[in-house]
Amino acid sequence: MQKYASISQISEITGLSVHTVRSRRKAIETGIQMGRYNQYAISGRLISVPVFLDANKYYDYLSSPGFEDVIPEFDEMEAKKYL
Repeated sequence: MQKYASISQISEITGLSVHTVRSRRKAIETGIQMGRYNQYAISGRLISVPVFLDANKYYDYLSSPGFEDVIPEFDEMEAKKYL
């Protein structure tokens, strides 16, 4: 699995629409601000694939205050299993 991918590549990998991938990118940006993901989760136009998979799985929780109490800490190795 590649470490980083563009929005269109992630769309192809996951079978999700480009629109959905873009909305998950916004959730990742929120996750970076909240401290769930590090500053390298998004690199220019590329998104970390494991971070994306995690954000997709927990998307409904990432926009909620106090999400840290509801979902486990980000684990890159575990996130790779979500594909």
